[in-house]
Amino acid sequence: MDDKDLKAQVRYYCRGKLCHAMQSAALDGLCKYPGDAIFGMYNGLSLVLGHHILKGIRELEPLQSECDVVLGTIQALMFVHGRYTVLDREALAQLDS
Repeated sequence: MDDKDLKAQVRYYCRGKLCHAMQSAALDGLCKYPGDAIFGMYNGLSLVLGHHILKGIRELEPLQSECDVVLGTIQALMFVHGRYTVLDREALAQLDS
């Protein structure tokens, strides 16, 4: 299975709200294509959607400097910081700017 098929599979699981299957497919993509930052973003997003908030943030934060996934990563981090009030508002303001 090539990277396009794996990405389509991850997006399919995301639309179906199948977080565990999404994470499994994203990790499979990370193993097969370790240099592809999109699979890292999908992994972080699947962790966030699966209510593993801190793990998801740890996966997403280093990807803010990757040009391929910067917009998606920032949107995912804004979603996390905006939805879960336990996390700080300062980080949300920084991401918004």
